[in-house]
Amino acid sequence: MQRKGHADLLAEYEKLKIQHNKKRKCVGDAGEKSTSKIMKQLTLPATLPKPVNFDRLLVNFLVDTMSPISIVENESFKALIEGAQQLTVPPKIICRQTCNTKIAEQYTEYVENTKEQLKKVDFICTTADIWSSSKRSYLGVTAHWIDCDTFDRKSVTLACRRFKGTHSYDKVAELIAEIHSEFDVKLSKIINTITDNGSNMVKAFKIYGQDSGTELSERDIEVMHDNGDDDNVLTLTQFPESSDEFEEVQLPNHERCATHTLHLIASKDMDKARSQSNSYKKPYDAARAKCQAVWNLCSRSPKACEIYLESTGKSSTSPCPTRWNSYHNCIQDLLAVKDTLNETLKKLQLVIFKEIEIKFLHEYISCSKPIAEGIRSLEGDKNTYYRCLIPELMRMQRFLSSLQMDNPTYCDVLIEVVKESLNRRFERFYKLEEPKAKNGIIASVSYPFFKMKWVCQKPTENTLKKYLFQK
Repeated sequence: MQRKGHADLLAEYEKLKIQHNKKRKCVGDAGEKSTSKIMKQLTLPATLPKPVNFDRLLVNFLVDTMSPISIVENESFKALIEGAQQLTVPPKIICRQTCNTKIAEQYTEYVENTKEQLKKVDFICTTADIWSSSKRSYLGVTAHWIDCDTFDRKSVTLACRRFKGTHSYDKVAELIAEIHSEFDVKLSKIINTITDNGSNMVKAFKIYGQDSGTELSERDIEVMHDNGDDDNVLTLTQFPESSDEFEEVQLPNHERCATHTLHLIASKDMDKARSQSNSYKKPYDAARAKCQAVWNLCSRSPKACEIYLESTGKSSTSPCPTRWNSYHNCIQDLLAVKDTLNETLKKLQLVIFKEIEIKFLHEYISCSKPIAEGIRSLEGDKNTYYRCLIPELMRMQRFLSSLQMDNPTYCDVLIEVVKESLNRRFERFYKLEEPKAKNGIIASVSYPFFKMKWVCQKPTENTLKKYLFQK
């Protein structure tokens, strides 16, 4: 077959066609490579993360570890969960050994930071207490001060240390002085160290403390120890003596815990009313025995608790042996269900209360109310300050005097005993003219809420004003 005309153009066309096809092939290869690179960047992982049910994990944690449900409201627990959510990389769970190392490192850092804090403070108050738990004894020491800028109270823990051996007064003094020294806390900075009325504490500060006006007598040789397994109230007849000699130590001024002293008035001194009046002793013993029978039965019998709840509509409560105000609260709980109380006691096969015993309990609660309110007011750890002590003591005395004017039928002797105990144990605070009460007076009068409102006598008011304007 012969092609007609323009053979040269045809040859040029075929040549251009071949070149064009080669160019398209090159472009296509380059495009495939570019596309493959892009697709490689957009490639999804082979397995997608599974959805996590956090609520179920949290419930499993509480159940498996038998943790209290209230832990979900703990600020440290919330900080843990919120901090884990902000991590860009999933956290790695550390082992026990690593955790122990981290705790030791963090404690060292805490000690250094606490030292730096205390260096900037001019006046500090410390506390010391000994307690037992799981057949081991511990000494705890804390420090408190007022921030000069915000006027807020700051608190740190200085030690929670094992206390081995006999708790003699010299070993107590040595350990407290050692802890103060570890944190570079000088005696000139410490205004007072607050402790309970334990004989070893009292004698330690009497022998090695500065002039704090601490006086010892037989009535002060009382010790109340808390034991986690078996709560008991121990009374020592003499000081535990030391067996080894050691280097002389120095302790700061001493102040007895006002709340603990009020507990002693309620648990020890108030018992004297029984020996002073039969009209008080008989109804007290009878009513107290029946109250104790209810508490004992309900504390050891779940079935009795169920019967009590069904009959009264309220759960039964039991007092703590070392906390007198818990007895006061438990008696109030019984009186709150007095309308159904005797019916409940019949179901529990216990002796019912007589009308005179119910009246006695009402009067007992009324006459011991000033002590209960005083303990509740002074045992706070947030808004309770030294400035609250003297006004609260004055309020208790006025309250007791007003109750005495009502001529109680059974508890008149109880009021007398409580008033005498308050005057004896807080003598220096009631005798406001004495220099020993100066710091407490200045703290109370300079507080705008109290000022001079709690002062009843004009001569006393003039004396207090002198304290304020002394250099």
